[in-house]
Amino acid sequence: MNRNLPAFHRYLKLRARMMKVDKLHYYDLYAPLVSSVDLKYTPGEAQKLVLAAVAPLGTDYQATIGRAFDSAGSIFIPTKGRRRAPTPTAAPTMFIPTC
Repeated sequence: MNRNLPAFHRYLKLRARMMKVDKLHYYDLYAPLVSSVDLKYTPGEAQKLVLAAVAPLGTDYQATIGRAFDSAGSIFIPTKGRRRAPTPTAAPTMFIPTC
């Protein structure tokens, strides 16, 4: 962690300069740097972005997400090794919406 502190400090200085403040406070870390970003995606574009984003997790994970997109609605994927609550109204361990 200490090895990367210079990069973090550089980021903080850049952030302060972009926000035009002399002193950066903790709450400034959560303030947006740009006034607005209007990103709009079609469902197909969003699915491609999600599949690209989960690529580092492996092809099996990507295939599972792809099947979720291909199915109508959404799917529930239980986490291996965890017991699900016995009631039928129990929340799933992971919920993947299709869009």
